[in-house]
Amino acid sequence: MASYVKGFQLDEDKYKNSSNVFLRKSKSSRKDNKTEDFWDNFEYYITYYRENPHRFCVEYLGINLHWWQQFILWMMWHTGNTIFLASRGIGKTYLTMVYCIAKSCLYPGTITRVAAANKKQAALLLAKVKEIQRNCPMVEREIKDISLAKDEARILFHGGSEVATVVASDNARGERCQILVVDEREIVDKDIIDKVFIPFLTATRQPPYLKYAEYKHLKELETNHFIELSSIGSKTSSLYTEFEQYLNFIREDSEDYCVFSLPYQFGLSSGVINKKTIEKMIKESTTSIEAFRQEMEVIPTGDNESSMFRFEDLNRCRKIHVPLIPISDDEYMEYRGDIRKYPFYQKKEKDELRLISFDVALMSSRANDNSAFTVFRLTLNGDEYIKEIAYIEAMSGMNVEPQILRFKQLFYDLECDFAVLDCGGMGQTFYDLCTKKTEDPLRNKKYPAWKTRNANEKLEERVIDDSAEPLLFTIKVSGASASTVHANMVGRAKLNFEKRKIKLLLSEDEIIDELDKRYKYSSLVNSENRQDNDKATRLIMPFCLTSILISEAVNTQVIRMKSGGIEIDEKNGMKDILMSMLYGLYFIDLLEQDLMKDNSSDFDFVFSYS
Repeated sequence: MASYVKGFQLDEDKYKNSSNVFLRKSKSSRKDNKTEDFWDNFEYYITYYRENPHRFCVEYLGINLHWWQQFILWMMWHTGNTIFLASRGIGKTYLTMVYCIAKSCLYPGTITRVAAANKKQAALLLAKVKEIQRNCPMVEREIKDISLAKDEARILFHGGSEVATVVASDNARGERCQILVVDEREIVDKDIIDKVFIPFLTATRQPPYLKYAEYKHLKELETNHFIELSSIGSKTSSLYTEFEQYLNFIREDSEDYCVFSLPYQFGLSSGVINKKTIEKMIKESTTSIEAFRQEMEVIPTGDNESSMFRFEDLNRCRKIHVPLIPISDDEYMEYRGDIRKYPFYQKKEKDELRLISFDVALMSSRANDNSAFTVFRLTLNGDEYIKEIAYIEAMSGMNVEPQILRFKQLFYDLECDFAVLDCGGMGQTFYDLCTKKTEDPLRNKKYPAWKTRNANEKLEERVIDDSAEPLLFTIKVSGASASTVHANMVGRAKLNFEKRKIKLLLSEDEIIDELDKRYKYSSLVNSENRQDNDKATRLIMPFCLTSILISEAVNTQVIRMKSGGIEIDEKNGMKDILMSMLYGLYFIDLLEQDLMKDNSSDFDFVFSYS
């Protein structure tokens, strides 16, 4: 240790009969803190605490740890590879910081790197040191310097140890450490971990005594440590696969692997998690049961065989940094309808097409049902399109008219070329309203009437306004052909994701730093101005809804029919954004088929589904 206990000596009899090996005051009259008694027992003292890190933290550092926290700390200490899955709020980052402090104290010169999807997330773990040292003076004495700067967080210890952050990217190559912690592992790319992070651990600690020949044999005694922290996601994720691998290693009696799965009940029993908060989450109708099980009960969702999509296929397509952000009503009036003056306006690239897909819902339908809008950007690449899902919006509990108004607002505000509408069930009512002019009282304008562009006499007969523009592609999946159409839609979408022909927005955790740089997102969130708060919500929401899209895609189960078709299992009731995406991709597939036929810009849709 770097700081020494003044005027204490080891009570050996007390040590033999108790787990408390703390030094008591010396009877010696010497004032020198480096007493003979201290140095006579120094190796014994250090060896004991290196074997019992939980006791070091409680007895020397003065950190209060619950029994299960002490057990986890001991296991992490004595195994080289750890997966620590726990509910939100249970304190896994706090406990991991305690682990890093103990290692840094008991093994001077230890280099620790904390990796995460973004700088802010990585720094959150290091920031826990402030909370710990506030109540533990002995921790404060061990630390030489703390920097929690936005670009790089770092803790330096008097003994030469260091804990610092790195971001999950190729730019992190070249770092070396003895302890590697990956926070929020679920959203960190497995390729980055394997190719960039794991090589960090090739370096061993180099204490000065190893330069002497008589200690050379001790070089291989210390183990480097790899720790992954996360809540849990889907069974199809790489983290869950790794979790199962660790379990197999443990079954084979390997002592170098350990796994933890701690639901919220551990936090409740220890007072770490508030009981009323849990009750509120369970009771709220807007809370998804699947999300609660994942985040709080550490129960993975999805199934390799019956899941509609694999998490890994979708997650690796998250490449888009900048979404399309539609103008608000207030901003529309501010710029007098000229959307090109809007700061977030994005001009279409040459030959770019945009389309909006709409999966409808009514207030009278199931509790968690939402209408979902998905906006695609398409850029031509040979005889196919690169597809970017650049914006997602969901509406809940609203009548038909406001949804039609929003549908047309988004179409014109984001300069779309095509509109895809779910025309099944209650969708017929939406179609009828689309065929009339739509008034926008706040913006003081009328949007044109629309009609279907795919050949369907029944729908054409329902058109109310003769001036209606043929902008709608209507999809109605029902009847005997429904299972075949579903299989076609899902199959082609899966192929697009597997070949990475679709790009999705980054996760909300990954994009925070960038939003701060570009738009001062954190300032907008914390502002007392309502318009600032609204702008912050509009900036982050497309990223959040993309995460929900992935969750829906993975958690939605399919039932395979003998005919080769599929039925979508309706039990979970949460697939609105997913269906909006599938409808849009289905229409894009028709565009691509037309391209392959004659590479013409005159699209002729003669498809009708009923």
